[in-house]
Amino acid sequence: MSAEAPPLGPVNAAVARNLRRIRDERGMPQRWLAEECTAFGREQEPPIVSWLTREVIAKIETGRRRVSVDELAILAGALGVSMTELLPDLEEAFNGTDARRADTEKDRARQEAARIRGETEFAALVMRAGALLEHLDGVLEDAAGTRAELFGAYERLRGMTPAPIPTAGALSVVPPN
Repeated sequence: MSAEAPPLGPVNAAVARNLRRIRDERGMPQRWLAEECTAFGREQEPPIVSWLTREVIAKIETGRRRVSVDELAILAGALGVSMTELLPDLEEAFNGTDARRADTEKDRARQEAARIRGETEFAALVMRAGALLEHLDGVLEDAAGTRAELFGAYERLRGMTPAPIPTAGALSVVPPN
């Protein structure tokens, strides 16, 4: 059972793009680059065996294969460039292209707008809560006044002696004229 290779990191992906760009600028087919890599390896002291075939170069350029540091040196030598020309600007490799930076800036702007909106909504809720508390204070004051009035009326009623209730004989009925 073969394990699938992990995806290329941003540096290897940028090396792949730079390799293809430089090779295309020179009008060099992958087969010629593979032959140049073999010739460059033989010229080194001690000689370096290059296994950078056309198929391997195609896999590197399409992101299906990682590049070792030794292979990077052979590719740079065969292309006649420095290794740093194949390596990416690290900021670009890790932060992405301008389009991705723009997306990141848009995301930051959205987050900032959401934060401000949240703070504004929070402030509005605090103001509403303050108004409700003031209203509640008024209601409680009214209730306290009403309670005091009721308690006073109760005390007055308690202190009163009931008036005698008249009996039926004590009532006189006057016939109408």
